[in-house]
Amino acid sequence: MERTTTRRSGEHLTTPTVIHTSDLKIEGNITYMPIYMTPLL
Repeated sequence: MERTTTRRSGEHLTTPTVIHTSDLKIEGNITYMPIYMTPLL
């Protein structure tokens, strides 16, 4: 299931984004975004 979701979202997003509970961080080309920042997507 994850691979299908990744393929679909990859067509729409230019940068992979992970929503989580910690602070904002960027590792390589992946952005880890805190939950409170999701309205900015």
